[in-house]
Amino acid sequence: MNKFTSLHHLNLFIHMGMDYPITSEVYPYFYQKGYRIKFISFLLQVPKLTKDKIQKQINTSINANVVPELIYENIETRELILLECKLLDIKYDPTNRDVKQAFGYLSLNDKEIFEYMGGIGEQNKSKLFYSVLHENQSSYEEVLNTIAGIVKNTASDHLPFEVSGIKVNGNEIDLCLKNSETGDIEEHHITSDPLLLIIPIDPEVNLKNEYGREVLEQNLKMTIATKICPFVGYKNIQFSLEDVCEEIIPVWRLWSKHPKTKIRELIKYYMRQLSKELEKIGLKIILDRGVYQIEKTDLKIGEKVRNFFRFNSSEYIEKDSLDSFEQMVIEEWIGEI
Repeated sequence: MNKFTSLHHLNLFIHMGMDYPITSEVYPYFYQKGYRIKFISFLLQVPKLTKDKIQKQINTSINANVVPELIYENIETRELILLECKLLDIKYDPTNRDVKQAFGYLSLNDKEIFEYMGGIGEQNKSKLFYSVLHENQSSYEEVLNTIAGIVKNTASDHLPFEVSGIKVNGNEIDLCLKNSETGDIEEHHITSDPLLLIIPIDPEVNLKNEYGREVLEQNLKMTIATKICPFVGYKNIQFSLEDVCEEIIPVWRLWSKHPKTKIRELIKYYMRQLSKELEKIGLKIILDRGVYQIEKTDLKIGEKVRNFFRFNSSEYIEKDSLDSFEQMVIEEWIGEI
């Protein structure tokens, strides 16, 4: 990749929490350790009493809320890992926004996190997990240890934390973790392939990212092609906006409400643009209460629609595979008549 961005950083940890086979080009480190993605971009409130005490101690404000990139939960121990990704280096300065955020994170406690997430049953243990570039690993450990000492002296305890490093060399990505017993850095190779963006655009970072918008739009076209092309000209078609969102972004249900609202509106916008193009060749798509509806058309319009997707497809849509998929579904559907 040309540049490892914050969006790549987030997607890397999504990949590491997914169920990949042994033969995959991605090593799902956290999945193999028993962790599953529980939430993405879930807002947590910093306990007010602790926040007020620390602000008085350091004579400046700290974060009232923190939003981990994602939260893992261990399927056996139920331990929670709160992931925070950083690409810039850090130094201790209470007025710095990253330091204020770190104060907020380390002021959290198991009880508050458990209750805020609507916990039921036995209370989870929680840990903060910082992922930074390998060359910044030691500086983050130093600063977080300083902050942890202040929080502990002020509020009697702090959230446990770990700092990991990421080594990026082209498409090669390694996860660097410190062995808690020996102090040695252990490297785990995660992937050698270009990183697929499961979340192609993050509105919390940059909703105007041109590349992310292009990927989102092309993924939408591919999704709509598979929903329309096999059936158009043969039967009525309907599918929901939520189904489209879930197919475009496989971790959609795990994403918190705020970013999803923005992405949903962006998908609706691209869907309106696509509908205008299809209406020019005779296909009308109506959105009614979150459901897209297409009435049965004649076979000529159906073939025009299929040709539209064949000849307007991008590198994300293989024309041959689309033809094969259409034929397979059409034959299956006709066989049920």
